[in-house]
Amino acid sequence: MRRAVVSIALVVAGILAGGSLLPARGDRNNKDEGRSTVDAASALSPVDRRDAQADIDRLTQLATEDAPASIHSDLGLAYLRQGRATADPAYLTLAGDSFESALAADPDDYRALVGSAMLAGSRHRFGDMEQLGHRAIASNPASAAAYGVLGDALFEQGRYGAAIEAYQEMLDRRPDLAAYSRISYLYETLGNNDAAVRWMRLALGTSVRPADIAYSSYHLFMIELRRGNEEAARRHLQRAVELAPNDHLTLAGQGHLAFVDGDIERARSWYQAAFEAVPSLAYMGALAELATIQGDEAEAGRYYDLAFEREQEFLANDALPDAELAVFSTDAGRVTHALDLAARLQRARPTAATEEALGWALFRSGYPERALKLLQASVADGGDSHTRFFAAQAALELDEQAMAKRYLKGALELDPYFSYRYAGLAQEQLESLSEAASSSSGRG
Repeated sequence: MRRAVVSIALVVAGILAGGSLLPARGDRNNKDEGRSTVDAASALSPVDRRDAQADIDRLTQLATEDAPASIHSDLGLAYLRQGRATADPAYLTLAGDSFESALAADPDDYRALVGSAMLAGSRHRFGDMEQLGHRAIASNPASAAAYGVLGDALFEQGRYGAAIEAYQEMLDRRPDLAAYSRISYLYETLGNNDAAVRWMRLALGTSVRPADIAYSSYHLFMIELRRGNEEAARRHLQRAVELAPNDHLTLAGQGHLAFVDGDIERARSWYQAAFEAVPSLAYMGALAELATIQGDEAEAGRYYDLAFEREQEFLANDALPDAELAVFSTDAGRVTHALDLAARLQRARPTAATEEALGWALFRSGYPERALKLLQASVADGGDSHTRFFAAQAALELDEQAMAKRYLKGALELDPYFSYRYAGLAQEQLESLSEAASSSSGRG
């Protein structure tokens, strides 16, 4: 769900063909990056909360007022890693305090600049993230991590061409899991699952730790399922199960596979385990959808309430909520809140994701024409299966059946399992529209 601007159309065309990114031109990694007690580049890779907490415990004792900038920046990076491992927004504030101390001691400390950029991204302040990424590169042009956070900032703003260039620089300096997986996700977002698989296999080839192998294997499992290669998908997930059975992605992957196999109760059980490991918004959403399709509205409401609590936690830690929270609010029936939140996010950072969230809220508020216009823009800007499904609902409301059929077909072709709540409905609607068109043609 990203915005693609006209000026990069040719570059995006190259991505869709699978050939715009080049192999790494050699390792230009800065030696200082490798000597950091908490490597700036490692903060872009999968994390283990126990490892991050161990770094926090050690560095907290060293982070005195007169400690060097590197101690404070490393502590900030450790807080960020623990925040990612626990999905706890409180770590954002702790990280911010550490980076402020580091930059007060040395305004050019590139690890603090990389960390501050990551922090801005965690707060969904992608313009700030971009500026900090440029500052980090100016401070240390050999840093792969600096180019990584710049690429992430550009990617989140839908500026794919510039993001490609930044990821190429990252790859040149450090061809590792963090670089390869970002490129894979970029291809996946643009709908080129074949290229996404190729790059994620490269990520898997550089993975050493069980958690890293599980991370790559999980993503290969998800992409291969979307490509219809179920046997290959199952093999990738089995590798994750064998190497990291308690990893939250491994647990979530088993939940997704259980849904594909038609075992909703087992899917809920696996996702509950994933949620207990990392209480992320994604797992709240999965559990709410699974409960909804089983008619367990009370349990679905509990997870929606947790999502609203998470929104307040983000706001308390100087973060903008994710557009997904506005979609959650709409699905939970809190449309007035969703409309207000989506409108505020759209003013703050207009992207395909915020267009989708605002369009869906408008549709549920009884404004299908305005909703369809926004949702069509979101589809044009890189919207995913959800966007197409939402656009189809607005088109159906306006009796634009051919348009609705096109959007439903596109949603299911991109990902037949795009939503536990809506994928089945999309299939039913598409079959109904196809039957109606066939009957109409037969009568003619």
